[in-house]
Amino acid sequence: MIVWLKKGLPEVQNKVPQLIPPDPASIRAFLVEVGHAIKREFAGILFLALYFLAMPGILAKTLLRRFYKQMDLARYSVLVLLFLTMFTLPLKMVLRWTINLKYFVDTPWIKF
Repeated sequence: MIVWLKKGLPEVQNKVPQLIPPDPASIRAFLVEVGHAIKREFAGILFLALYFLAMPGILAKTLLRRFYKQMDLARYSVLVLLFLTMFTLPLKMVLRWTINLKYFVDTPWIKF
């Protein structure tokens, strides 16, 4: 330890990292892959969009009419979002048992 104190701290070199712009071919390949994933998973994306965007309105008119009248829009939205997210698990379980559906959206980046 005494030797280290005599030598002092090592010298730090401040080097600015070189920012290399990404290759345009790799960006194009990535966008093509994203396009293929969206085309392949369009049905799942559409289902989830309708599930999370249309169901709150449908529930406000039918089953949760009383909650919608009692709460303001923000509280009702949080309630329904949490309820729909919670109900997604049993829905996925039933779909897995019946039609062997593992994911609604299955991409290399997102598995939902």
